[in-house]
Amino acid sequence: MLTIGGQRVFVGGFHDHWCRNGTDNPALLMAAMNYHHLDFICLMDGLPMDSWIRDCIETYCPHMRIFLGQELCYSWGHVITVGGRAPDPQILNQDYRSVLATLKRHCVFVAMAHPMYSTTHEQLFLTGELDRLLDDDLIDAVQPGLSTEETVWIQGRLAKGRRTPVVEGWDAHMLSPLRNLPTVLYSRERPPDGHIDTCSGNRTLVFADDNSLPALRIAVRAGRSLIENATTGEFVGPPELAEFLLANGYRKAIKELDAQRDRVSLTLGGPLVGGGPAQFNFSEPGVVRLPGTLESPMVTKTDSAGVLQQNCLRPVLDRDRTYLPVVHIGAAGYSRVFAAEVHHPIQMEAWPAFDGEQMAVDIVSKRPFQGTVKITVEGMLPSPVVVDPNQWRVSLPGKTPPRLPMPYILMAEMANGIRREIKGILTFVHVPRFAGNWTKVPEIAVDNPVFTPTPGSTFAANRPWPGSDAFSARVRLAWTNEALLCRAQVCDPIHFQPFTDHMYYEADSLQVAVDPLLRREETHGAIAAYVVASTQAGPQVIRWLVPDATTSPRVDPPPGNTHLREKSSEYMTVEKWHGGLVYTMRLPWADMLPSPPDPGMRMGLFLWFANNNGQGMLDVLEWPKPIPGMFTVPSKWGIITLAD
Repeated sequence: MLTIGGQRVFVGGFHDHWCRNGTDNPALLMAAMNYHHLDFICLMDGLPMDSWIRDCIETYCPHMRIFLGQELCYSWGHVITVGGRAPDPQILNQDYRSVLATLKRHCVFVAMAHPMYSTTHEQLFLTGELDRLLDDDLIDAVQPGLSTEETVWIQGRLAKGRRTPVVEGWDAHMLSPLRNLPTVLYSRERPPDGHIDTCSGNRTLVFADDNSLPALRIAVRAGRSLIENATTGEFVGPPELAEFLLANGYRKAIKELDAQRDRVSLTLGGPLVGGGPAQFNFSEPGVVRLPGTLESPMVTKTDSAGVLQQNCLRPVLDRDRTYLPVVHIGAAGYSRVFAAEVHHPIQMEAWPAFDGEQMAVDIVSKRPFQGTVKITVEGMLPSPVVVDPNQWRVSLPGKTPPRLPMPYILMAEMANGIRREIKGILTFVHVPRFAGNWTKVPEIAVDNPVFTPTPGSTFAANRPWPGSDAFSARVRLAWTNEALLCRAQVCDPIHFQPFTDHMYYEADSLQVAVDPLLRREETHGAIAAYVVASTQAGPQVIRWLVPDATTSPRVDPPPGNTHLREKSSEYMTVEKWHGGLVYTMRLPWADMLPSPPDPGMRMGLFLWFANNNGQGMLDVLEWPKPIPGMFTVPSKWGIITLAD
């Protein structure tokens, strides 16, 4: 909180995501909030994990407030809801006024997000309906993206004296795969910008009595909020509030907060490994909160030089690499929050393998390991089998690959007694060299409820699976020296794809993602990903992600986030069948590998299918299994094996 000219000003966000980032650890979020001086955020994923994230952050940082909500995606727009949930959000209802009235009865705060979102722009913004929704009190505020068109609209309303509450938020979707990050985040040298991917980079300033949700709502509805572009310093909202802030030293107050933040630094005595010793070197002495657990910090003190020694660092999460929340409280009472990188001493997983026609499992350890490892595989090895430490390969019964991905459990114990249980899935998919006949290529059936995300767990997962006759897919994979080939026969009797450019994912579409060198990373830097759709302009392909130069040794990587337009026909063709469409894709190795692959090479693969019958996003299918949040977590994907 800031006090400017005798007024309390709270800094925060009303549209924020964290579970989408693929991380269940709030340490990075906590450190980012501290870096940007945020007093509150509103988590929009609507998942049970959000409650746990709130409890962790508010326990380590009692001055921060986390409010729980949900972003609801309708065909006519995205709606922010905070504090409560309607029993039935009526996702398919086209009567937006009725929907908003229902949401307002059940939620403390309701706002319309993204006025420039295509259907919102056409149906609500250009028609003046967004104005009427505000004037009729059917929404509490609007979250603009600060385009010129939106800014002019806001200024016009304010000039006419019309109530125009505005809010903003991070709307973070994923962690960006920055290389060579320091082991301690965040600092002036390595801020959250560019790492925690933001859609706007803006924050909301609210003139309120306190940072409780009711107080914030009252202030926003009364027009006592501003949006600040954190990069340019520009204000959008009531000009009298901006003038008040500038006249009463807001810029100076932020600089003083920045200086207070940057005065406290943290370095580590060495890499942090769970179960090992740790040394934290602060620039000044103070009280420190470290994890006893992520839910319950232990409180300790540095010595007079600011050094804190720990004999045995407690693991906080069962992950290969994660972050410790570290909170330093100085003599003046200022809390400085850091996220310190920590590694688990046991890092391994099981990869599918083939001994001739015999299925097997390779145990791959990412760190030196001495101890015992046991594995179980559902339906194949129901009892634990001890892994031979001289071979690290376990044969499986049978020669016919299972139809569905097979869950496995690794139970590893080091010689010093540290244990870890690792769960994953095995996908035995042989990808043959293409001989010109698709009927000879093995088929992957994506026609089972196991491929459907839990409603609300990820983008566009709005209802349970409607069945194979309404939405399913059968996929065949092959390869040549030039490309990976993918033929997807999608059962979807109603084809709906009215969007253009990068909005294809809002309707009937596919996303194909490849981890070509099987890096199995936690973020998307080593992968290639494509969004494909059959549109009114014909087959269209977006080359969304490409491996960066540090993960794929190439001289000239192709540009990502690129609409291939006239080249789309080189990547994909589409044909009809009586149940829907067949997409045949040709994904060049030149987009993702420095040279053509060889038989026996293993790669990661993820397939994402979206279905929209014209009433909003209805269904999603994900292979090999649903991944909550964003799918760009290659360590959780299936593995395919190229064959001759």
